[in-house]
Amino acid sequence: MGHSGGTRSLATLKISRRGHIGLPAAQPSEGDRELTTRRAARYLTLAVAAAGIASFSLLYAPQPVLPQLAETYRLDAGSASLALGVATAAIAIAVLPIATLSEIVGRRKVIVTSLVVSVLLGLLIPFSPSYPILLVLRGLQGVAIAGFPGVAAAFLVEKLGARGVAGAVGAMIAGNTIGGMLGRLATGFTTDWLGWQAALGSSAVIALACAAVALFALHKQRRWEEPTRRVRSTGRSALTRGR
Repeated sequence: MGHSGGTRSLATLKISRRGHIGLPAAQPSEGDRELTTRRAARYLTLAVAAAGIASFSLLYAPQPVLPQLAETYRLDAGSASLALGVATAAIAIAVLPIATLSEIVGRRKVIVTSLVVSVLLGLLIPFSPSYPILLVLRGLQGVAIAGFPGVAAAFLVEKLGARGVAGAVGAMIAGNTIGGMLGRLATGFTTDWLGWQAALGSSAVIALACAAVALFALHKQRRWEEPTRRVRSTGRSALTRGR
């Protein structure tokens, strides 16, 4: 028994290429792992709140400029309202297929792609040469926006678990609400001064800033998540060797 235990202890020592023997690196304490998990959760909460602001500000930004769209493109009120309705319908149609796609390609990739594409389309929409092209861009933007609300809740549960998800979901809902209000206000206040194209452009710039915050927070969340993941992997490997 003593010989077996001594052999197993020696097997856990690390031997470098030069022949030096050293003890395994100390593992983080339980308190360190808990701190790391909390920091990752904070960055994730910030990410979904900022992403919600970006997505829903883009969705509702055209609402205050519908009269200006009708005047520019010589439309009736019903046709002008399609600038909002097309994007909303696209979200409703695309949300389930995108949620299914996220199971294959990964939810983080879907959220990042959603933010990048929706903001880029938001920057292009003010330069639409005709109303049909504007509607096509809005439809594509709706599909892109659908990648966030359709995936975010499942992503939060996956990363935080059932116990830690409530606060992050609350932050996401608050971000969605603030984004819808901010998109309308930013466009409404700047339309009279700068015109509807510049107003939509200013709303897209705000969304760009929020998307940048979200992407930064997602990056930081992943970096804080990796040490915990490595500890779990090391623990599983040690248990396997012990058997």
